[in-house]
Amino acid sequence: MTWLRIAPIIATLATLFGYAGLALVLSGGTNIDLTQQSSWFLALGQGHVLGLPFQLIALYLPLLAMFAFLQHGTGYGRALYLTGTNDRAAALAGLRVGRLRGAAYVLCGLTATIAGIVGAARLGTARPDAGMNDNLISIAIVVLGGTGIFGGTGSVVGTALATVVIAIVDYGLSYNDFNPIYQAGVIGVILIGVILVENPVLAWRARRFK
Repeated sequence: MTWLRIAPIIATLATLFGYAGLALVLSGGTNIDLTQQSSWFLALGQGHVLGLPFQLIALYLPLLAMFAFLQHGTGYGRALYLTGTNDRAAALAGLRVGRLRGAAYVLCGLTATIAGIVGAARLGTARPDAGMNDNLISIAIVVLGGTGIFGGTGSVVGTALATVVIAIVDYGLSYNDFNPIYQAGVIGVILIGVILVENPVLAWRARRFK
């Protein structure tokens, strides 16, 4: 996708639907029972350590720390920021934009794979359509966490905090028997509200630092 100079959002959507279709073909559109798998596999999604979910202690928090350091404490993270802000300027500065984006895609795919494995272990079943309804929520989380829709801003920690906020909202709606049909609409309203607030802030920053 990087070599073909396809916009990141288009590459994301294209691979999303492509792999979703492939999953349906390979599985025949049926769920795969995983309850007979070894206990260590199911523990990835169902286990607990000190009363906390295993995936939180063993996967989520370590990955959060690693990616936060990668973003703020390495040259790769700073170069990725510059690429997101202005890829042409990054190329003129001598950065290999294609490799930077390619590495970002690989890391994104790796974390998505881990999330898929943990999700399958938690449910005890592998669904070919798993996660299809989470696209809006994931976009809302990264935008709410401060990631600019046009690139160049955002942080891993902000995204993690936004994940907690969205999880609390989602749990609160479910706990109060809010109609599930409207829950996605509430997330959409939150997303639109954040974008409406974000645009004036970005414009103010641009004027301030001119």
